[in-house]
Amino acid sequence: MVGDGSIMTYVNGNRRVHICKRDGMKIELNGKIRLERGGDGIKSLSRGGSLSIKEESTGREIFIEEEDGELYTVYYQKGKRFDFAGEGQEWFDEVWADVKRCLGK
Repeated sequence: MVGDGSIMTYVNGNRRVHICKRDGMKIELNGKIRLERGGDGIKSLSRGGSLSIKEESTGREIFIEEEDGELYTVYYQKGKRFDFAGEGQEWFDEVWADVKRCLGK
């Protein structure tokens, strides 16, 4: 992702919401995120938290949510759900550096 884009942070009830938009991507963090050592992945999200990564031009979307201490990941392409392993993981790996930068990590 190149360009300045826009970043917005606000509080919804007792939850912090962080939205970053740039170059056709929208990244939305609901709650707090902790990264794995070295920043290579997500260690945890705050209770009830979620992370959504959407790329408008391709219709790809990854939605990660915390439920009872576990992270659940769903991958969509053009509205159709696919297994995250494989293509979803590859796309996540491609955009992860931009997601971290957008979130200030």
